[in-house]
Amino acid sequence: MAVLPFLQCFCKNLVWRFFVCRFIFLYLLNVLTKNMHLLKYAIVTGLLLPLLLNSLAAQDTIRVMSYNLLDYPGASNIATKNGYLTTINNHLHPDIWGVVELDADSAYADNLLNNVLNAGSGSTFARANYSCTAGSGICNMLFYNNTLLGLKTQFVIPYPALREMNHYVLYYRSPNLAVTHDTIFLNVVIAHFKASMGYETERNQMATTLMEYLAACPYAPGNFIVMGDFNLYTGTEPAFQTLTNYSANAAIRFNDPLVSVPLNWHDNSAAAPYHTQSTRLASLPDGGATGGMDDRFDFQLISNSILNNTARISLVPNTYRATGQDGLRFNQNLINPTNNSAPSAVINALYNMSDHLPVVADYKIDYTPPPAATITAAGITTFCQGGSVVLTAGTGAGYACQWQQNGVNISGATAANYTATQTGNYTAQITANQQTSISNVITVTVIQTPAPVIAGTANVCLNGQETYSVLYTAGHIYLWTVSTNGAIVNGQGTNSITVQWNSGTVGTVSVSESTQ
Repeated sequence: MAVLPFLQCFCKNLVWRFFVCRFIFLYLLNVLTKNMHLLKYAIVTGLLLPLLLNSLAAQDTIRVMSYNLLDYPGASNIATKNGYLTTINNHLHPDIWGVVELDADSAYADNLLNNVLNAGSGSTFARANYSCTAGSGICNMLFYNNTLLGLKTQFVIPYPALREMNHYVLYYRSPNLAVTHDTIFLNVVIAHFKASMGYETERNQMATTLMEYLAACPYAPGNFIVMGDFNLYTGTEPAFQTLTNYSANAAIRFNDPLVSVPLNWHDNSAAAPYHTQSTRLASLPDGGATGGMDDRFDFQLISNSILNNTARISLVPNTYRATGQDGLRFNQNLINPTNNSAPSAVINALYNMSDHLPVVADYKIDYTPPPAATITAAGITTFCQGGSVVLTAGTGAGYACQWQQNGVNISGATAANYTATQTGNYTAQITANQQTSISNVITVTVIQTPAPVIAGTANVCLNGQETYSVLYTAGHIYLWTVSTNGAIVNGQGTNSITVQWNSGTVGTVSVSESTQ
């Protein structure tokens, strides 16, 4: 039974979990039932059941990386740069790459996708549509693990004075997505603010443009990560305050995961563990900044829903970091003194690839399948007017039910059973664990009873008796009415009556037919 932990790791990806774990469970059950002593052991130790349960309700983790690629490829040898990126990628295994300073030619985005991210792995990664319309020679881009995530849509946040920002809406490829239509959205915004001291106003203008966009965005508030190279020198700078303390709409404010960072992080040794630039003291051929590690320019800021885990995505504690930063780099480069925070090949790749360090964080996706929603009918669903059928929804503890007719909620119909008396398509909306499912459809058809046709003599004699009748239907009740100049002698309630006409020249006979 020691094989089970391995199988649980193998089934980590929820996209495969339903199918792989179901096969494994059935196989193990077959083996164990043939070896009853093992079955008893498995049940007693609780090894088999957790494997099955974890396949139904579990968590996935996605790794997000934000990285300034230093004008990739620029004047550098692209194969050399790709080698550095491959080393970094193989060490970190991010599921989302959010990059800035990618050449405006979309061919370089394809080069990075095909020769780094998908090299030797087929088509695991995909990229967003390339957008670089502000006239800048360096642009933003999003790459994502296509087995875990899909791109729903994307938007440009224009800022013509410098360069655009980009909003990408990703969705989680939850198990059985095509059937349940249940998913979780993650919004990623990539921005590259104006560099250098003296441009605080310009950076704040970009931050304000971003927040004004989000205030009108239909996806906000929600699960948002805004990331990139913000070129911020302190936490008191207006742009940082606009992002984290936006006064016009508190619901869309962002949060810095590193709450213990000194706000005056520029050239401050107390902030050394959090600095992301520069990896070099001396110039390299790619033209990056020098001066050693003394600035925190690169960020992943998170929305309230991610901070508080209110929309099924949360930051995994203690995973936010600048890869390659060991806290011993203040005003030093990345490679001297010896840096043991990652393998030496990775440290060297980080040093040579860019003057920035990548910011990496892990995010947990809490996925619980939506509740099962199935309804059944206790009898035939086609019947005559006045009939009915009882519909029953399968529910459980903590489930809420709302019956619908033709897609519209039926007022007050919230019990597990509902008696349908009208023609329509009936469904039940089942809610549990903050998720909702719509059941299968049961169509009820009510056959309208035709108006009864009265047979009998129309010309009668005074004080004479005549018989009037309608076609008989078993189980129906007939309520007869005659005008005041006549009287029903017998037969009320049946399909035939006898009437005595006592006076007058004109009389009437009518009948209404109903079920019991």
